[in-house]
Parts: sequence; structure tokens; C-alpha cells
Amino acid sequence: MSLNYQVKGATGTISMSVTVGTTAVTHTVVSMKVKGGTGFKTVGASGQSSGNIPNITLGDARDLAGATIVVRILQDLSNIEPGNQPQAVSTTNIRYTFEGGTDDDQVFEPTFDETPINQFVNYLSIITLS
Repeated sequence: MSLNYQVKGATGTISMSVTVGTTAVTHTVVSMKVKGGTGFKTVGASGQSSGNIPNITLGDARDLAGATIVVRILQDLSNIEPGNQPQAVSTTNIRYTFEGGTDDDQVFEPTFDETPINQFVNYLSIITLS
């Protein structure tokens, strides 16, 4: 399922942030493909093990209608005792906050998470700007 953030009619800058609450080591990458573009470009990545990305400027709202944002998060549970890993996954809190669009601020949660493979969990979200 794709999420949707309204930018049509907005005239300012669109930005987003990713906030991850977890005890696991987490890495986040945000990529964007503009309408008519030939591929995805990385627009943000967590430079720390928290997975947080405090502020990503995506661009002017008038240029972003039809763009696609992909958020990929990898959670590494190897620093957590195996018996505590299920609780660490169930208490993980992930939020994507978009600002500057038609409806002002909007918060999304991941639309897909994967059952842990060994000690890794993947989260993937696709957000369409329209």
C-alpha cells in the first residue's frame, strides 16, 4: 500500500524527517524519484545508529507533484539478547513527518515490516507526493 502526501496547491518547501524509537541499531535511507525521472536519488540517510534523520529538504512543492519517496529502514537486533528481540521489535516506534504540503504537517508509519531474519528486520514505505 502506498501512502500519499498532498503537495498540489502548496507553494513552499516540502521537508520530512524520520524518527525511530528502538533499542536496536537502526539505519535509514530515504530515496526520491521525481515525476518523469529516470531513477531514485538518495536524499537522506541516518549517519548514526539511531536511524533518525532530523530534516530532509525535498524541494519546492510546485516541483514535487508526482514524486515518489521510498523509506528503507534496517534494524539490527544483534546487540539485544535473543530472548528480548521480539519485545524490541514490537516496541519499535517509527514515524515519518512531512511538512509544507497542502494539509500542513502529516505523520505516517511504516506500511510494511518483515518478520525478523536472523537478527535483522526490514521496514519499507512508499509515499507518493500528489
